[in-house]
Amino acid sequence: VKLVVTKVDTIHQRILVVDEVYRLGFKSMFFVSSKTKYGFEELVDGIRMFLIEELGEQIVNNSYSESFKVAIVGRINVGKSTIMNALLGKDRVMVDDEPGTTRDSIDDFIESQDSIVRITDTAGFRRSLFKAGLIERFGIERTENAIKNSDVVVIVIDGKEGITKQDKKALGVVLENYKPFVIAVNKWDLVVGIDKLRDEKEMEKYHSAFVDFLSRSFENIRYAPVVLVSAKEKYNLDKLMEEVSNVFQKSRKRISTGLLNRKIRDLVPHLFTGEVATKLRIYYITQIDVNPPTFVVFVNKEEFFKKNVENFIKKKITEIFDFGGVPVKILVKQKERRKK
Repeated sequence: VKLVVTKVDTIHQRILVVDEVYRLGFKSMFFVSSKTKYGFEELVDGIRMFLIEELGEQIVNNSYSESFKVAIVGRINVGKSTIMNALLGKDRVMVDDEPGTTRDSIDDFIESQDSIVRITDTAGFRRSLFKAGLIERFGIERTENAIKNSDVVVIVIDGKEGITKQDKKALGVVLENYKPFVIAVNKWDLVVGIDKLRDEKEMEKYHSAFVDFLSRSFENIRYAPVVLVSAKEKYNLDKLMEEVSNVFQKSRKRISTGLLNRKIRDLVPHLFTGEVATKLRIYYITQIDVNPPTFVVFVNKEEFFKKNVENFIKKKITEIFDFGGVPVKILVKQKERRKK
């Protein structure tokens, strides 16, 4: 039995009623509004997952088609336009050795993993907006809007040059907007040579080493998918789109309240000391939204729920439930005592 709660117009209304609804004992709950259309995408996804469980994935997928939006972002001259052209199989975007050729967002469509994907190539992040002209500033603004309006972001970095401040800036915008992301390390042919691109064992070693390097540079991407690519040689682009599809699906995943609490809630008191261990009481955790996956933690006092506890819960949810590449949002709510 699936419970559908109507007349819930916003996520804030959802937070207000979720505790009361949770007491009804339903394992699967959806919150929707006919007026604002809030929650209907999640409801459709829930019905689809139920049908897959009952009928099988192949039967459902044969009669189901979806589409989503992907933004390709990164600093100037990392090969974003070359990647887009390679994915499209045509020269849709002008490519030039001169940095900053793409000054506005450009859209096109491809079919990938049985989905229609709208791809947006964006203007690159510069060192400073003060060095950019009026047209370039407009392009950067359009880039940030493309990120906000996307379902998945591909962050392109230059394999030859490693991590830069602009790469961190791009990642920061993605994380601020809670967007699923994949990191594409481009120009890998120039790093190892064309011949080694086809050596799977060698590439696995390089991949592991680079992922370890990125994890030490960016704490927030420890579990995110990283794909070594060469847009020029069209190397690993299928793998890139496979990971894009994977994080899109993960962003809409739901975890049951019972499983969440068995895996997460009881970890906190045993791993913290001081005020957290003695004063904080976590009653339960429940997921209230997808895309981004949003979880409410009900506690005795919000003031005891410190930032380190929030970060710990985020990390464990990401690790245990395979949300790598999908930023998780944590909300805290003080549980109201029942009136006698």
